[in-house]
Amino acid sequence: MSRAVILVTNDIEADQRVAKVAGSMAVLGYDMSIVGVMRSYSSRSFRMTHKLVRFHLLFQRGPLFYLSFNIRAFFHLLFHSYAVVVACDTDTLLAARLAKLVKGFKLVFDAHELFPDVPELVGDDHRLTRAIWKMVERSCIPGVDTAITVSEGVAKEYARRYDKSFSVVRNVPLSISGFNANQSNQNVIIYQGAINTGRGLELLCEAMHFLPEAELWIVGTGYLDNTIARLAQPLVDSGQIKLLGRIAPEILRGITTQASVGVSLEEDLGLSYRYCLPNKLFDYIFAGIPVLVSDLPEMRKLVEGYSIGVVLTERTPQALANTIRGMLSDLPRRKQWKQNLVIAATELCWEKEQVKFFRVWKRDISSPQ
Repeated sequence: MSRAVILVTNDIEADQRVAKVAGSMAVLGYDMSIVGVMRSYSSRSFRMTHKLVRFHLLFQRGPLFYLSFNIRAFFHLLFHSYAVVVACDTDTLLAARLAKLVKGFKLVFDAHELFPDVPELVGDDHRLTRAIWKMVERSCIPGVDTAITVSEGVAKEYARRYDKSFSVVRNVPLSISGFNANQSNQNVIIYQGAINTGRGLELLCEAMHFLPEAELWIVGTGYLDNTIARLAQPLVDSGQIKLLGRIAPEILRGITTQASVGVSLEEDLGLSYRYCLPNKLFDYIFAGIPVLVSDLPEMRKLVEGYSIGVVLTERTPQALANTIRGMLSDLPRRKQWKQNLVIAATELCWEKEQVKFFRVWKRDISSPQ
């Protein structure tokens, strides 16, 4: 059986895309391994179907983290025999591309986002860092055997920059996770995902002051944990906001179905967010709850195309509160949204998206021997 490995700089546990890609590659006949990291401040032990390697790195963030990961990943690839390597995002690409020059394996680039344009790298203060990541992409992307990404917007931008075709394989859920017809009568708004820059969480917490009849559940962790906790503290104390932290995906599904509205309020802070199609949006769809999203092209196209929620056009606390209140109280529209969510969940599942993945694989990689 041919061996393959996926490289990713997170701790893997909550990365559903990596798990799904690994599962699809196993269906193709590969003996799968996944390489990630063990974060000293957040990682925990867990089991998964595939072989799992997590590097313990001295540096947990910043340039030295990425450098040390790529050094460790390069030597891992050098001393292990893999037929295929999947590099997730630009921060794993250098190690994979250099090792490919030595070992000659097939290299797949899976861009989960437009990496040099994430909000953390936008602005003059990060100009050098962005330039370095773009240099890595210019050096490495032309040498990959195939490239996939999560949305049409990201695919077109990468193609424009590097004259390299990117196939779109969206990060939709497995249908085995099941569509859940939400029956909640609670006025609960849920946000799930990273607590990081540009996610609209500050706006959401401020809006809750104008929405006393509703609760906000925030599920996830990230760099802004302390900032959001301080901002939300008065409403946390009153019980109106619940900070639930990281929750395993299989448990989170049951929690999400208890909500009445799912929010994805990314700010337009660079092209990565402008063209994003967040995982949580599909999770809300499978939970059967209407969605409220930013006025960004990929999210707007999905939500309006299936008519499963509302696009927020005015980003003020009062306007956000009024929009959510309308979504909670408009029962005829909620009924229609829920009918449409069933259709969306039927079509937006990994089993169907996987067909695209297999088509790309057959064209550019071929099946293992």
